Amino acid sequence: MRGLGWEAVTWALAGLAALGAVALHVPLAVVVGPLVAMVFLGRAQPRLRISPPVRLLAVAGLGVFLGEKIDLATFDPGLGGLVIVVNTLLITATVIASTVVLHRLYGHSPRTAWLSSLAGGFFAVMEAARRHSGTDRAAVMFLQVERMVIGASMLPWGFWLAGFDVPPLVPTGAAPEGVNSLVDIGLLAVAAVGGALLGRRLHFPGAEITVPILVSVALNGSGLVAVAMPMEVVAGCYALAGASVGLQLPRPALRQTLIWGAQGLTVMVLAVGLALATAHLMAPLFHTTAGVAFLIIAPASTTETTAMALVLGQDPALVTLGNVWRVLFTSMLVGLTARLRG
Repeated sequence: MRGLGWEAVTWALAGLAALGAVALHVPLAVVVGPLVAMVFLGRAQPRLRISPPVRLLAVAGLGVFLGEKIDLATFDPGLGGLVIVVNTLLITATVIASTVVLHRLYGHSPRTAWLSSLAGGFFAVMEAARRHSGTDRAAVMFLQVERMVIGASMLPWGFWLAGFDVPPLVPTGAAPEGVNSLVDIGLLAVAAVGGALLGRRLHFPGAEITVPILVSVALNGSGLVAVAMPMEVVAGCYALAGASVGLQLPRPALRQTLIWGAQGLTVMVLAVGLALATAHLMAPLFHTTAGVAFLIIAPASTTETTAMALVLGQDPALVTLGNVWRVLFTSMLVGLTARLRG
C-alpha cells in the first residue's frame, strides 16, 4: 500500500476512534479518542501517517475556529497583561525546576534537560536540539511529545474527575443567517493557511495555530468576513490534530520507553502541581474559577486548553492569550541553550 493509501487508512482509523470515544462518552472524545488510538496503532503499524500538509490544514482550521469564538469587545487589556506576567513567572520557575530534576536526578546533560523542560514551541526546541552538540535529540523529542500526549489526553479526564461536565464534542453553536458565503470562506481560508505558511517560514513560534487565530480574530472581528465553521468540520480538524500528536510519539525499545516515560511523567506532575497551586492563588485576580485559571496557565497545548474552555462555556480569549504567550516565551528561552554546557 502506497503513502496515500496509508494516509487514508489513518484518517479512517482516526474517525472510527473518535466515533467510538463519543459513543463511550469519553470527555473531549474527538481529541482523546484518535490521540490514544494512534499512540498504540502507530507503534503496531509504523506506516500510519498524517502528512504535514494535512496536519497544517487541520491545525489552521482549529485556529480559525478558535479565533471565531474570541470577542475582542469584552477583552480586558489589563487582565491580559496580568496573564502574561503570571505565565512568564510560572514558566520560568517550572523550566528551572524541571531542568534540575532531569539533570540532577535523571542524569541528562544540561542542554538535554533544558530543552526537554520547555513546554511549548516544539519545532523551535527540536531545531535547537539539532544544532547544539551534547544534546540527546531522541530523549528531547520523546519527552516533548510525551508531554503533549499526556496534556491532550489527561486534561479532559482531569476536569471530568473533578466534577465538571465535559461533553465528547466541542460546541460550535448554530451558524446565524448571512454567514459562510463562498467568498468569505475562500478569503479566510487563503489568509489563514497562507499566514500559517509564511509564519512557519519566518520561524514564528506555533505559527500553524497562532497565525490563523490572529487572522480569524482580525477578519471576523472587523466584519470583513462572516464565517462560522460547521461542527462536522471542527470535529474532523480536532480528530486529525489529535491523531497527528499520537503518531509523533517516538518508538524506542521498550526498556528505554519505560525509563523516559517515567522521567516525563515526573516532570509533568511537577509542572501540573505548580500550575494548580498558581491557579488557586490567581483565580480571584483573573476574575474566574480555579479551573479556568488553570487552563490559562496549564502546561498543555493551545488546542486542548481552548477546547476545554469552550466546553466549559467560557470565552477562550484569556486561555488563548496565556497559551500563545507560553509558546512565544518558551521560544525565547530556547535561545539560552547555547549558554549551557553540553
